[in-house]
Amino acid sequence: MLAFDVYPADLLYQELVRQPPPPPLLLNLEGRFVGRGGEGVRLSDGIARRFRVNSGQLSVWHVSEFSRTCLPGPSHGQFHRGDTYVIRWPFDVVYTGLREMRQISSSSSEQCAYFFWQGCQSRVSEQGAAALMTIELDEERGPQVRD
Repeated sequence: MLAFDVYPADLLYQELVRQPPPPPLLLNLEGRFVGRGGEGVRLSDGIARRFRVNSGQLSVWHVSEFSRTCLPGPSHGQFHRGDTYVIRWPFDVVYTGLREMRQISSSSSEQCAYFFWQGCQSRVSEQGAAALMTIELDEERGPQVRD
């Protein structure tokens, strides 16, 4: 049995027309729209498509010239300006409400993206080591984003 979510027309109008998300703040990774994570609605070919981005377990490494250290969960997000870090973000995008596309799976397989954070006082050698590390770690061939 198929179940469909019902959305009031005024709510859809509010989300899609009156208050669309600002384009500069939204993320596209290799042509895949992930927005800002979470749930959202995106117009594609004149059709409103609801989606949800599911995040997996983050991995964060502190990178020095000759080594890397995997950081524990409580240290995620604590970046220091003299250091360099690599973040692996696994995610998948699930589209919902695709009545017209029943034959297509509504979910995607897990993907990942690598972000490297380079502190304003980090050494160039550490920045290079972080870039090389993303290549070594990237078994999934995910996009790499420098912040």
